[in-house]
Amino acid sequence: MEPDVVLVDLGLPDATGLEALERVRAAKELPVVVLTGLDDVAVGLEAAKSGAQDFLVKGEITEASLPRAIRLAIERVKGAELRRKLAHSDRLASIGQLAAGVAHEINNPVMFLLHNLQASGVLIRAIQREWDDLAARFPGGDAPLEKALAESEVTAHLRELVEMLDDNLSGAERIQSIARDLGSFSRVDNDTVEWVDLNEMVQSACNLAANEMRHRARLVQHLRRLPKVPAHRGRLSQVAVNLIINAVHAIPDDDPANHCISVETKFDPQRAEVSFLVTDTGVGIPREHQAKVFEPFFTTKERDRGTGLGLSLCFEIVSAHRGRVELESEVGAGTTFQVILPLETGLAPQSRDSEPSSNGEQIRGRLVFIDDDDPVRRALVRLLKPHHEVVAFGRASEAVTYLASHGADVILCDLMMPEVDGSEFYATLKRVRPSLLDALIFVSGGAVTERIRTFVDREEVVVLDKPIPKADLLAAIQKRIRKETQ
Repeated sequence: MEPDVVLVDLGLPDATGLEALERVRAAKELPVVVLTGLDDVAVGLEAAKSGAQDFLVKGEITEASLPRAIRLAIERVKGAELRRKLAHSDRLASIGQLAAGVAHEINNPVMFLLHNLQASGVLIRAIQREWDDLAARFPGGDAPLEKALAESEVTAHLRELVEMLDDNLSGAERIQSIARDLGSFSRVDNDTVEWVDLNEMVQSACNLAANEMRHRARLVQHLRRLPKVPAHRGRLSQVAVNLIINAVHAIPDDDPANHCISVETKFDPQRAEVSFLVTDTGVGIPREHQAKVFEPFFTTKERDRGTGLGLSLCFEIVSAHRGRVELESEVGAGTTFQVILPLETGLAPQSRDSEPSSNGEQIRGRLVFIDDDDPVRRALVRLLKPHHEVVAFGRASEAVTYLASHGADVILCDLMMPEVDGSEFYATLKRVRPSLLDALIFVSGGAVTERIRTFVDREEVVVLDKPIPKADLLAAIQKRIRKETQ
């Protein structure tokens, strides 16, 4: 049975009291009251530096002073624990805000890079086909044109240019994936409940931890088909990242070829549960510590490597989803943490129009596009013009003036703009042309304020995350046009 408070006599025969105090504090952060036979403030101050919450002089202890000292010691430790927990939560929120900001700054340039690279690839391939057709019509000869075509290196240059564009497109897609993973992690302080695919969430967590992992172990994944569950995506992402990083830190950094971190997902239809497991081949957790790993501030890491809050927060997050965390570990063999979630988590996802897949004949419509980022606006206009009549604006106020007299089949609007943001544009449109609200689609780079998040949740507007794949964007536009024509 664990004590609630420890009384330490500074005059112990087998060790000095301060050494005993330090041993107690090293084993567990418990409230400590020091008893001394010396009426010496310096001794009390030295005990306080060593971690005691209070000290009493033996000859002056009364029925009132001892219970008061014990009560104050317990309250001080609980207060310190609460302050550290709040500070840790603040750091997590700050990291989430930073991640969202970074993702937003990445998403805008990646969006126009992707679309421009895709458009450039189409143009270059068209030029390549026309050049090949021209060369086939003049296979060789003495005429100047035929000779020039035969000696030209344009075909080789075009082939190399296509390869370079494909490599650049692959690199931009990798940046897009990184930004998406950061955006997922940044939603840790978002209360929105959505349908979550654990495979996607776990894959994002692996991507975020990849750099830490590569120098210590190989990653093995066994991701099975799973039903989605209603959950807080960002919070579950935090759980997965924490468990993977813990697994990394449990493995020495000198032998990555002989160590492995396995990430696995499972579905139990009989129990109506989904789960993900993180297994490492690290040092393992001693049996006497296994019952304590989910307690706040318990850690076996060095002071600068961990706060002891990670697993306790994981436990709280999973419990909030009606789930549980199970642990199996053997010293010298490794550890497995399994997070188990019921299909019915007790959380209600807010309804959202999903990004649709559009079939059948494509309907051409008038599209108004509003974005304050010039390269993004030019790239989207270039992408959409072959399919729709596009009118683009850099300011929402200009778009409102246009829409007051012209109308549109679809309105594509950036959610975060410096002068008039998405919520203000929505309110103005509702006042000026309320019939156009159903034509509205917002796009977002990821960094939104609490006010904007509240607006999105309250109005249940459609939001597409940048960078938007071409097929998804065209399908979403088609869905809006078809809805208008029904």
